[in-house]
Amino acid sequence: MSLLRKKIIKIIRSAYATTCLETTHAKETRELDADEQTPLFGRGTSLDSLAFVSLLADVEQQVNEQLSILITLADDRALSQKKSPFRTIRTLADHICMLIQEQGQCD
Repeated sequence: MSLLRKKIIKIIRSAYATTCLETTHAKETRELDADEQTPLFGRGTSLDSLAFVSLLADVEQQVNEQLSILITLADDRALSQKKSPFRTIRTLADHICMLIQEQGQCD
C-alpha cells in the first residue's frame, strides 16, 4: 500500500469517526474503529444521508488541508457509476487515489 493511500485511509477513518460522533452520537467501538470494509453508503451503514454528505465534505477538506490536493468527490462521473465509489472506506479511498492520479499528483 502506498504512503498516499495510507494517508487517505487515515483521513477517511478519522472523518467517519467524527461524523458518527457528531451526527449519531455513536459510541460503539465498531463505528469508531472503522476499517476498509466499513460501509459508508447503502445497506449496513450507520450514516443517514445528511451525515454521509457531511462525511464527504470533511474528507474533501482534509485531503486539501493535509495533502494540499483539491478534489471533488460527488461529481456526475462518481454518481453515475454502476458500482458506487462510496460503498466502503476502501472504495472511497480507491476513488480518491484515482482522482489524484488523474491530476498527476501521485507519490
